[in-house]
Amino acid sequence: MNIEEGKNFVKIKLERSYRKLSDESKIFYKEKFENVMKIL
Repeated sequence: MNIEEGKNFVKIKLERSYRKLSDESKIFYKEKFENVMKIL
C-alpha cells in the first residue's frame, strides 16, 4: 500500500464512521472531521 492508497483508505473509513455517529455527536465532531478531510 502506497501513501495515496493509505490516505484514501483512511478517508473512506473516517467518512463511514462519521455517518454512523448520532446527530448530537456529529455536531460535536463536525469541525474536526471537516479539518481532517481538508488535509486528506
